Amino acid sequence: MAPQKSKKPSKSTFFVDCAILCGNESERILDIKEFRDFLKARIKVGGKAGNLGTAITVGIQKTKIAVTSEIPISKKYIKYLTKKFITKTGAREYIRVVMQNKDSYELRFYDAREEDEEEN
Repeated sequence: MAPQKSKKPSKSTFFVDCAILCGNESERILDIKEFRDFLKARIKVGGKAGNLGTAITVGIQKTKIAVTSEIPISKKYIKYLTKKFITKTGAREYIRVVMQNKDSYELRFYDAREEDEEEN
C-alpha cells in the first residue's frame, strides 16, 4: 500500500473592502463594526449560525473586513452575506458588491451613467 498524503489544513482569507462607504462621520453610510458583528452572527459552521469557534475569525483592517478560515468556506458565501447586510441596511438600491481580485470584494456605488448608456 502506498502511504496516504497528509492534508494540510487550508487557511483562506477573504476581504470585503468598505472604503468608499466608510467616509467621515457625517457621510458614513455603513458602520464597519456593525457589518463585522453581522458576519460573526450569520456565518454558519456545522449548520449553526454564530458557531465560529476558533475555525473562523472576522476582523477589521482599517476599511476592510477580513474573514480568515481554517475550514473550507466559499467566497460566494461571503458575497451572499454582504448583499444580505446591505439589503438589511436599506442601501441595496445604490450599492453593489464587485470582485476586486481572487480573494476580495469591494463595495461600490451604482454608476447611473452606465445605466443611461445601456438604455440608449
